[in-house]
Amino acid sequence: MSRVVKIILCVFGFFVVIGTALYADFVKFCNHSVPVFAYHRITTNKDIYSMPPDVFESQMKYLHDNGYKSISLNEFVNKRAMGPDAFNKNFVITFDDGYCDNNRVAMPIMKKYGYTGTIFIAIKYMAWPGYVTWEDVVSLKENGWEIGSHTWNHVALAKSKPEELEAELKNSKEFLNKFDSGFNVNTIAYPFGSYNDDVYSALAKNGYVAAATGIDGVNTVDTPVYQLYRVNIFNDGKDVKMFAKRLLWAQISSWTRSYGLDITKARRFF
Repeated sequence: MSRVVKIILCVFGFFVVIGTALYADFVKFCNHSVPVFAYHRITTNKDIYSMPPDVFESQMKYLHDNGYKSISLNEFVNKRAMGPDAFNKNFVITFDDGYCDNNRVAMPIMKKYGYTGTIFIAIKYMAWPGYVTWEDVVSLKENGWEIGSHTWNHVALAKSKPEELEAELKNSKEFLNKFDSGFNVNTIAYPFGSYNDDVYSALAKNGYVAAATGIDGVNTVDTPVYQLYRVNIFNDGKDVKMFAKRLLWAQISSWTRSYGLDITKARRFF
């Protein structure tokens, strides 16, 4: 065997070993992380925020067939103390704004697969056409869903004045909890993905335990609870393969972040 061939084989072997180790590390990371899926509507509307019911069901079936189990954001926060092994194949599914189809369409589909979700309600929209009524909210709670805040007026919190920030967080939470003490509202999704250090302080003051951003990624025991990543799911006219691809991208992007490498800008190539 020539020297050149030996060198080539050594180099090839080196990359095989490195590749195998990296793949094993990535699989371990995925098993110890929790994707938080972000939806808005489950309806036949044509905009990107409206997921057709049949496509949504195919996505839930994909998760079910791959052994995933749903948990709430509160469960995610509480289980972090148990260490990374507590999160094998767990996920959270969330819905922003508070549309009535979350109860009337999404909930029955998810219930079929044993799943529950979290709905983030913008209070000012309640009972508007297309949005949740109290009956919808109670139905979701009775079916095991978590009720969360999306502020009162659906405003960008980082751009709010201190008194406005306080009112948005406090009033939306208290309004829901006063209606039914069993709601125990203490999670939030940031409208427009707007947050900063002042928002974190206000969240802690008002008893919020978790907050979801709009940044692609998955979450581990080390992810700050007020900066939780989500897997953003849009109506892009694709089948369930795109759903799986978005999940994989979120896992890859968070895995690389754990090593200090931000590949966010590469999303357009994925």
